[in-house]
Amino acid sequence: MTDALDASSPIDRNLSARPAARPEWPYLAGVAALALATYVPVVRAGFVFWDDPANIVDNPHIRAITPQTLAWMWSARHLGVYEPLSWMLKAATYAIAGPAAWAYHLVSWFLHAANAALVFLIASRLVEFARRTIPGTPRVDRASDHEIAALAAVVFAVHPLRAECVAWASAQSYLLAAAFALLAIRAYVRACETQPADRRWMALAFVAYAGSLLSKTAAVPLPLILLVLDVYPLRRIGGDAGWWSRATRPVWVEKLIFAIPAAATAWLVATTPVTSVIDPSKFSWTARPAFAAYGVVFYIWKTLWPAALSPFYPVPEPFHWSARFVAFLVLAIVLTAAAIACHRRWPALTAAWAAYLIWLAPVSGLVRHGDQLAADRYAYLATIGPLMVLAAAVTRLRPMMLRRGIAATACVVLAALAWRQCGIWADSVRLWSRAVAVDPGNWLAHNNLANALLAGGDDAAAQRHVEHTLRLRPDYPDALCTRAVLAERAGRIDAAITDYRRAIELVPFHPASINLSGVLRDLGRVDEAIAVAEAGVRADPAMHDLKSNLALMLLDRGEAARAEALLRELVAAVPHEPRYRFNLAIVFAAHGRSREAIEQLEVVVRSRPNDTRAANKLAWILATAPDDAVRDPARAIRISAALCESLQYQNADALDTFAAALAATGAFDEAVRRAEQAIQFARQRGDARLEARIAERLAGYRRRSPFRDRPPLMPRPYTSP
Repeated sequence: MTDALDASSPIDRNLSARPAARPEWPYLAGVAALALATYVPVVRAGFVFWDDPANIVDNPHIRAITPQTLAWMWSARHLGVYEPLSWMLKAATYAIAGPAAWAYHLVSWFLHAANAALVFLIASRLVEFARRTIPGTPRVDRASDHEIAALAAVVFAVHPLRAECVAWASAQSYLLAAAFALLAIRAYVRACETQPADRRWMALAFVAYAGSLLSKTAAVPLPLILLVLDVYPLRRIGGDAGWWSRATRPVWVEKLIFAIPAAATAWLVATTPVTSVIDPSKFSWTARPAFAAYGVVFYIWKTLWPAALSPFYPVPEPFHWSARFVAFLVLAIVLTAAAIACHRRWPALTAAWAAYLIWLAPVSGLVRHGDQLAADRYAYLATIGPLMVLAAAVTRLRPMMLRRGIAATACVVLAALAWRQCGIWADSVRLWSRAVAVDPGNWLAHNNLANALLAGGDDAAAQRHVEHTLRLRPDYPDALCTRAVLAERAGRIDAAITDYRRAIELVPFHPASINLSGVLRDLGRVDEAIAVAEAGVRADPAMHDLKSNLALMLLDRGEAARAEALLRELVAAVPHEPRYRFNLAIVFAAHGRSREAIEQLEVVVRSRPNDTRAANKLAWILATAPDDAVRDPARAIRISAALCESLQYQNADALDTFAAALAATGAFDEAVRRAEQAIQFARQRGDARLEARIAERLAGYRRRSPFRDRPPLMPRPYTSP
């Protein structure tokens, strides 16, 4: 720690008279460039099985910016969080690049670089405040303010603890909230360079703080952070300025103003249900200090020794005061006591530790916030203060070559570790395999790895991991659902139904309702399927996919009006979700309303040109509609021919449609050839029902008779290609 950060003296705020210093832009450029270079692997990463599907891949509300989607963004507490500005950023990204993972990672990449630059600006100004507001501090053989700030910012930028926020697309909201929070701190410090404080900069600080809260609630403690800065190094309260004097009243008024949105956000968080696998009642009040103390030591330790990082650190259950928790509690108390004891000699250390504890308080475990004991993302803002103190301590080392060698070596090692950590986040299998390797008892990691392996077609490995999950947590609904999917794929339908039902018993609004109702429908147990779907919708009216499938099941039972009403409601609520429009088209087509079906399908095809099933259905209706005014065989041929070409003439459904379109124009010989090909591919995939239907149509083509689709259509529910 430099002496400039030590003494306690009256304040000279004439910072405008400071001597010329080195320009800041080379440092800013260097810090940002190092952040970008370290985390460049994230741009090549994909989405992972951990909130990314729900937040981005399968979230229809970010696929456009319309009054309906904006209303959702500003009202939803999706997955238990409120972050309208983050949703707007995701929607803007989708508008430019669609669902491409690289685009979201690119935004996070640049956000982190911007945050690193802001850390430099804040650190350089705070160090300058500490020096110039304390007269008489020695300036001989002293490291520059920029050197301290640059080291703190570089370590922040390249540290592997940042990897979770930068490489996980769903954590982008933390980066956006941090950007606004850091901007608020920078504006606040700038406002305090004059006395009284500059109102324009103070207003900017307030607006930036509001933006942070609207991006993620992680910045709620910021007013207390500003209060710490008021004590040191700004010296606006405490010391010679006093605590409750006339001069300090405006400072307290400022904090009250900042506290208003903080209190509103805290209330919003408190009233938002948090989904947790572990029942909070299983932990007594004595467990909470243990969890909080664990986090306090954990993030400092991982900052100094960033090994064995994991996306999920599970809360131990059952909890008991093991030697580890006792040691962490004692160490947290000792560190806090030492920081307090240093408040006169090293006030920067005390201030940094206070800020660290304040940032961690909402996520420390004193208030339950999930099933994790800690999370790397919680260190993003919290460790900035300790890093500044660490950088100041390093710059005291003599000689200069020694300290610069140590700093450079540390930064290179950290950057290399961060680069490797980015590789772990590249895909779901690598991510969760690493988490399992770090902690074989990590039940969530085993289940998520099982899902990743399931998606990759490795059912045997997925089965091993899901069984391990259920040995660790027998009543984990997600694992029961995963095992049920595996059982269904293996043809063990009764076992699948049992696991689906158990998952729904544990969580009535669990997505297992979608799977179970689909299985029952395929078995011909339509009434049972409808009952399951209706119960799921009652438990969670926001289960739009279940509503959509329920509509098709009602259509199976002949309740067309109710099916249409449900799908119209979904299309109105989520107009940019193609699945609901597709299913509404199915309802229309099943009852001869071909024109309305075409209108819905055209919207789907325009929004998703690569949606092969929607294009095929559109071509089918254009080729086979019984209404001469609707039928358009020439257009049907153009669509179906392009579709067959894209599928290399190896898809039974596309070839069937192409044959029907050819027959509608009188090209029966070619229609016969394409229908025979369609039968061959239907037989290869074991679809006997489709094979029989194509054979019936083929007989008509041989008689020179085009096909007209008059019976009601009853297809399976639509899923995205």
